[in-house]
Amino acid sequence: MKSGKKLCIIGGMGPLATADCYRRIIESSPANTDQEHIETLIFSDSQIPDRTSCILSGESDDLIKKLQDDFKIANDWGADLFIIPCNTCHFYMDEMKKMTNAKILNMVEIAVTKSKDKVYVFGTEGTRLSGIYKDEINKSSRSYLDLTDDESKIVMDVIYSIKSGLEPKLKNFPKLKKIMDEKLDSGASVIVACTELSMLDFDREKIIDAMGELVKAVVKEAFDA
Repeated sequence: MKSGKKLCIIGGMGPLATADCYRRIIESSPANTDQEHIETLIFSDSQIPDRTSCILSGESDDLIKKLQDDFKIANDWGADLFIIPCNTCHFYMDEMKKMTNAKILNMVEIAVTKSKDKVYVFGTEGTRLSGIYKDEINKSSRSYLDLTDDESKIVMDVIYSIKSGLEPKLKNFPKLKKIMDEKLDSGASVIVACTELSMLDFDREKIIDAMGELVKAVVKEAFDA
């Protein structure tokens, strides 16, 4: 089966997560030859400023300019479908929609539709404080359950440890695993809402992986499956 779409991945946030996202798309695609795979342009734009820092400081001009440059090149290339494998960057979705006439798949919206009535979100402090998941969860008549400050700090430490090169295995992060298990045992949904965390070897039957759900949506959209 051949894809009829040209996909652009605006990534590099971080680079390893972008590579993992593209690998998953390839492995999930119903293609039998090189030519049947989704024609893909990948920006691993590692120079995009840290999203959490921009949100917390309110200084996003440089970030927006980098995104505009990437979208312009992709539009000129002919992209008709975009994904951004960085949950925190979805804070800028309204601005990104102004940068293209093509469809942008929204990872936040896609992940929330898979959750139960009560939801915990594991992501960056930027994702947490920006309210992008909280707003989407409450809009869907679900209940957003916040992590404590201490729990959120543990999550952030794991994210930046993976960015710095530590192997993304849960055995390396026992405090994070303990928190995840506690939230699941309470009967709530757990959304892994950072693409670094998405690389961890957690039980994907129990935990909603935002990037994994995005990959499924890409393949469905690209192959009209």
